[in-house]
Amino acid sequence: MIGTFIIFLATGILVAILGVLVYGFKRPVGPAGSAVGLTRVVAIGGLILLGAVNLWAIVSTLIGESVEVTVPVNPYWPEHPNITEVYPNHGDQVSSVITESQVTTSVLSVGTRLLLAGGILLEASAVLAVLIAVIVLCNNLRSLQPFTARMQRTGRITAAVIAVGSFAGQILSGFGAGRAGDESISIYSWASEGLAEPIDVPWPVPTWYVSLDFGPFFLALGILVVVELVTAGVKLGQEHRKLQADTDGLV
Repeated sequence: MIGTFIIFLATGILVAILGVLVYGFKRPVGPAGSAVGLTRVVAIGGLILLGAVNLWAIVSTLIGESVEVTVPVNPYWPEHPNITEVYPNHGDQVSSVITESQVTTSVLSVGTRLLLAGGILLEASAVLAVLIAVIVLCNNLRSLQPFTARMQRTGRITAAVIAVGSFAGQILSGFGAGRAGDESISIYSWASEGLAEPIDVPWPVPTWYVSLDFGPFFLALGILVVVELVTAGVKLGQEHRKLQADTDGLV
């Protein structure tokens, strides 16, 4: 699987390089100059690379023999009842727990795989939407038409994809990780002999936990406000020029 991933990634890098060769050496149009052209090339390369990597992750999650997933567990720390001496002994000065476990499992159900793949798809869409928006805006600048209805529509769609995709993706990933923990490392009964003293379950116990990062949501709000601000500024400028032209005509 690792070898296939390397081949897949190398193919994506090759396609990105070809994109740079095709788009990077065209003479930029308009006063924006080479900065816009370079930004456009980087965005195209990032779109290809991130698209390829996330596509591989989705396909591997859906049909791969083994799936690697980080599952949440109840706060846990290994106990070793037969150990009598530890050096240096600073356990009373350190408070540490394990709350996540990296699991490579081949026993996931179809529903769990779909949740994990859906989470990857939605969270990746938020990042890819930004790159697509950058490419569209760079194209507008190169064609000397930066302030159009397309710019406003692109900004609104990008903000919506970032907000919805990031939140929904995190929720699906959280539920998928919880189900993966239940299906992979849950133990309902156990027995042992020869322990110095009775202990609780000596391995992590899976739990359910959805972590939400509000950063992408605030980014979406910022993009939306900037787009509306630019649109309002353009309209005010047009109205001012029209009023100035009418005033000059009266004079």
